[in-house]
Amino acid sequence: MGTALPTPIDLAEEYESLVRSVLCQRWKKTSLRGDVDDAVQEFFLESLKPCGALARYEERSDSHRAYFLSVARNVARRFEERAARDARRRQAGMHATRRPDATIDQRLDRAWARAVLMRAAIRFRRRVSTKTYALFAAVVAGQTIAVLARDQDIPAAPLYRVLERARAEFRLALDQELRSRGDGQRRTVDAFVREVRFLLRP
Repeated sequence: MGTALPTPIDLAEEYESLVRSVLCQRWKKTSLRGDVDDAVQEFFLESLKPCGALARYEERSDSHRAYFLSVARNVARRFEERAARDARRRQAGMHATRRPDATIDQRLDRAWARAVLMRAAIRFRRRVSTKTYALFAAVVAGQTIAVLARDQDIPAAPLYRVLERARAEFRLALDQELRSRGDGQRRTVDAFVREVRFLLRP
């Protein structure tokens, strides 16, 4: 008999601490040890987005534990490859004499925007329940409220209210993150969101 497909809530309850433990062990003697929380957030987004890991998972005779741990390892490898590229760029920059061009500036701006969002997501996770976090992460990853309500067997109206409260909590977390970086006085949350939409547009 196959193993039932986990829901977003199952995924958060079963794998959040496990994925964090795996990454802590993998990176404990590296410069990435401070990126564990960011990588956990990326694991959930990778799993919950449309056509992501959760959608691709098919019922199988073995446990889905190995499957989702392989997703976590793929996320870890992306972080490691990114860190290696950044190190090469820094090394190359030590020997560069020309002024950084607009493309480099844009990459830095995008990296900053992603970092702020990831750290805000970590603050948000600490403010809400596992269920609320999983539902909100699924919507952020691209699932529609109608599909989520059907799959979770939750009436759409109560689910919408839960997500509205979660959205308010995330705005508070984002405001706290901006202020912690010294950006609170010059950037409102709405201004930051507009800037991120521009920086991270396809």
